[in-house]
Amino acid sequence: MKKHFFILALLAFTTSAHAQLGGFAGKLGQKVNDKINQKVDDLFNKKEKKTDPSEAEQKDKNTTPDPNNSTKSDAPSFQSYSKFDFISGEKVIAFEDFSQESIGDFPGKWNTDGSGEVVTLNNLQGKWLSMGQYAKYRPEFINGTLPDNFTLEFDLAIDAHESSGAFNVEIGNAAEINELEPGKYGAQLQVYGSSGSDGWIAITNWCSSDACKNSSSISNTSTVRVNSKGEKIKISIWRQKQRLRIYINSTKVYDLPKLLDAVMPINCISFKVAAQSIDKFAYVSNLKLAVGAPDTRNKLITEGKFVTTGILFDVNSDQIKPESYGVLKEIATVLKENPTVKIKIVGHTDSDGDNAANLELSKKRAAAVKSHLQADFGIDESRMQTEGKGETVPVSPNVSSEGKANNRRVEFIKLS
Repeated sequence: MKKHFFILALLAFTTSAHAQLGGFAGKLGQKVNDKINQKVDDLFNKKEKKTDPSEAEQKDKNTTPDPNNSTKSDAPSFQSYSKFDFISGEKVIAFEDFSQESIGDFPGKWNTDGSGEVVTLNNLQGKWLSMGQYAKYRPEFINGTLPDNFTLEFDLAIDAHESSGAFNVEIGNAAEINELEPGKYGAQLQVYGSSGSDGWIAITNWCSSDACKNSSSISNTSTVRVNSKGEKIKISIWRQKQRLRIYINSTKVYDLPKLLDAVMPINCISFKVAAQSIDKFAYVSNLKLAVGAPDTRNKLITEGKFVTTGILFDVNSDQIKPESYGVLKEIATVLKENPTVKIKIVGHTDSDGDNAANLELSKKRAAAVKSHLQADFGIDESRMQTEGKGETVPVSPNVSSEGKANNRRVEFIKLS
């Protein structure tokens, strides 16, 4: 019986990893031919299943040295994302930045069959979930059938400068909430890399209907580099029914219109690690799941207001993150197609921090959006007004990570 599961796998290897993980990689082609390590084979090649069944702003400024002593990288430029067309879903339904968790604890809303703890890193902001040698991790606050249109984003750091291993994120169908991984249908993306070379990627899928096209392995050694030295990697996944678009940092690595099964629902997201080192290997943070297909043109021109959580800023700053390019470009396109339309840009924050500081920050962020639309996309500044409302107009209660993520937003209001 064919294994049915959906895995989006992100793997970081040094050269020696091919000897340990070779059989697993060999299933995807001729890249690796060494004998498989049975423990890794057990982890990644699932046993038969029995029957059918938020990058958002962070506030934590205090960091401590990473035990693996990862190295710092230069931040990507705004223009490096000029071909980045990813746009987050309209409503955030799950967000995890571990800001409510204590350092050294395993997060309360997750489950695992291994080890893990919340940590800070010496070169990256916020809190991160560290993942150990051989283990599965499931955020149990993501459950129930997901809609046909959703986006998934998260930050990943891999420290493999003296080790090798693999990191997976899995999306698929699980019969029970206590299952740590999906067991039904989908596709598998694998990205390989090492500390001293560019990576290569491959994708495979499993289908139950003719409407889903089986995909063979594809190697890619030029368009994406998977860093293994602790630098942040931004992963963005955009599902539209059977279509799946996958981005690593600013690069769209796949856009496959018939990749996913047309019948089986997706109700589970989980992660895996298999590494040579028994110490911390992979780190995850800023997990954001959003639903709803963005409709910028209709919302702004017809309904008179477009709201997005997809414009991201540095911590306590008006500096716009490069991954915001896609939504800014979409807004600029609508304004260019409607040259008589004038808008007001309104910034909002969550309730963390001082009220007055949040109000001032929201004003600066609205002004920064206006500045980018004018400087990078040629929108006449006379067509744009700005305003900041701080935390005064929440759209969700500021009592959960998801609520705060929805409140950190930018509104575009049609004036004429």
